[in-house]
Amino acid sequence: MEELSQNGDAFELVQGGIVLARIEFVKDPLRGLVITHTEVAESLKGQGVGGRLVDRVAHLARAKGCPIWATCPYALKVLQREAEYADLEAKLADPNTHANQNEARRIGKRHAELRPVVAKYRQWRQLGDDESAAREMGAEDPAFLAEADELAAAKDEAAT
Repeated sequence: MEELSQNGDAFELVQGGIVLARIEFVKDPLRGLVITHTEVAESLKGQGVGGRLVDRVAHLARAKGCPIWATCPYALKVLQREAEYADLEAKLADPNTHANQNEARRIGKRHAELRPVVAKYRQWRQLGDDESAAREMGAEDPAFLAEADELAAAKDEAAT
């Protein structure tokens, strides 16, 4: 069974005692949590594992109330993708964008390319947040633990 755990200033995905994926970060007083390195085993590439690691650090940053940044090219790309999508949505909502049909078409095309990726990522992130909340409430009421297991299964399904 795979286990994602924090190891100092890193999160690791471990299976059978072997580290299959790792993300490293540092605490910077000006930039918050800075992701410095992401590594995923060849056998797991293309399965969303790197994105899950980036999201775990982002979740930690949100919990600490600090910003997140990346010097790692992969993590920076993941973080920028959602920001790009939000920017495209704002541009599409701006009537001035539609004054230039070619620009509106270009923006619409890129928005359509990112929509399924960002939607899946947001769904996966929400399921993870819900699972964490259910596990926390499970300490008080064991009925929530069954819900947490269902959310974990749904999160795993959403990651594929």
